[in-house]
Amino acid sequence: MRNNYTKIVEFCGKNFLDKNGVFYANLDHETYGPVTAQTVTGGVPSAWFSGFGLAEFLAYENAGMTTGSYMAALCLEGTPEERKKVYNGLKWLYETGKELEEGFIPKPYGGRFFPQTSTDQVLYVMYALDLYYPLADEAEKKEIRRMIVKMADFWMKRNYHFDYYHVKNMKWPPLRFPSFLMLAWKYSGEERYRTEAYRILDENIDWIPEHSKVFVRRGLSDFEKQHNIRIVNQAADAVSMDIMNLDLLIRCEPEGKYRERFIKAMEVSVKEGFMTICDNGRYEALLFYDMNTGKMRLPRKYEHPDMDDWKTYTSSWSTMIVRAALIASQYLPHKQKEIFEMSEFVLSKIGLENCHYAEKPANLCEHERYEYRLLSGDGISNWLWGANLYRKFKKQK
Repeated sequence: MRNNYTKIVEFCGKNFLDKNGVFYANLDHETYGPVTAQTVTGGVPSAWFSGFGLAEFLAYENAGMTTGSYMAALCLEGTPEERKKVYNGLKWLYETGKELEEGFIPKPYGGRFFPQTSTDQVLYVMYALDLYYPLADEAEKKEIRRMIVKMADFWMKRNYHFDYYHVKNMKWPPLRFPSFLMLAWKYSGEERYRTEAYRILDENIDWIPEHSKVFVRRGLSDFEKQHNIRIVNQAADAVSMDIMNLDLLIRCEPEGKYRERFIKAMEVSVKEGFMTICDNGRYEALLFYDMNTGKMRLPRKYEHPDMDDWKTYTSSWSTMIVRAALIASQYLPHKQKEIFEMSEFVLSKIGLENCHYAEKPANLCEHERYEYRLLSGDGISNWLWGANLYRKFKKQK
């Protein structure tokens, strides 16, 4: 990990930021430059979006998450000039979203407005702004207070419904929003935000962590019941979101009535996330938790449920899992040794040379093979954030 650190710090500052200060979601792993049509040769644009090329889509798909992660890393170890540049990137996302409505955080495909978002993008932007606030100047602090409140308002006024690609007026998972509302309460002082956060929590408290794949489940598919398994897919994003949301809730109200429930939920998320990490330091994006054996396994050839995202591959997004676990370690002293050891293992195994969005290209369809050529912005920004958390906590011990 030590050998990679300086190289990754310098590379991110030089290669990953666009002209607005937004951190790319992916780069071309061969050229170390922006994703181009050459990068995605053979790829087929998704029917879920139109008006943008596949390269434009991939360059910015997770721009809110990657820019937020990079800012979080810089708030731990970065210069004021570096943070200012990335703050301007976060503000650019916010200002660009005003084309729809103030408080909307878009996925800016091609580096321009598009009326698509997801709540994980919003979470990372809000989390980063909250971390930056103590380091900001007075003008920026005023802007941050307004941005955070407006972002919460955008969702609250819609009763947490909004389009998701071709799904119109989708109801988003409810436990994604109490952290937004508590931040709005923190920065506005208006009790209505806290009241609304607790309404949602009171109605759903038995279902945290919300995105648990194994140990806390609202419902099972017929396929899972038939095979006595739990489908564990895309655990990196799930674990990261849950722990960030829970951390924000505790930080906004350290002695809140659900504090112990939140901490217990973090432990569940860490356990599930660690079960997906492979011997090479990557994580497996699709696994089955076998209820008969109590162990994770790969799907068998004949086990194929009706799912859109059904492919096995490993990914550098394991850095997201250990970064989230390091956040949780502040509340889980009995798990710190395990978390530090897993974090050191993953961060030592992943660097610029292998920080792919997807490996095992043989398991991908022909039109998906380009994914092996993507240098993941999520993977590398979370590597840096995780490394900075690790360095901070190890110094404190």
